[in-house]
This record gives sequence, structure tokens and C-alpha cells, in this order.
Amino acid sequence: MLNTIATSAITAYLAAHGPATPAGPVRAQLQAQVDGYAAAFRWASVLIVVAAVFIKVQKDDLPAPEVAPAHVG
Repeated sequence: MLNTIATSAITAYLAAHGPATPAGPVRAQLQAQVDGYAAAFRWASVLIVVAAVFIKVQKDDLPAPEVAPAHVG
């Protein structure tokens, strides 16, 4: 899902900011990739915050172990 968001943002950026100079295509492509990854990161952050709001697990909600776990180390 985040890949689709990044790809769509890259395509939209390239459509809106076409290269203006002969050296521009490479620069525009790199800026489009940064914009796409930033958009995917923003969406991922929003999804994590939404999940944190709706999923409220506390220590009391977790099942108690029947036997104390062994500590290694």
C-alpha cells in the first residue's frame, strides 16, 4: 500500500514539475523520489498514530505466564 502511495506521489511530482533544462531530468527524478518517499513516510506515520489511538493494550490485558520465564544471560 505504501509503495502505491510513493509511486503515485512520484508520478504526480514529475507531471507537475517537468524538467526545465537538459540537466533537469535527473534532478527532477531525484526530487520526485524524495517527494514520493516523504509522502509514504507521512502516511505510515499517520497509520501508526491511528493504530496507537485505537489499540490500547495495557499490561493488565496481557495473559500472565504460568511459569516465570527463564532469564538467559
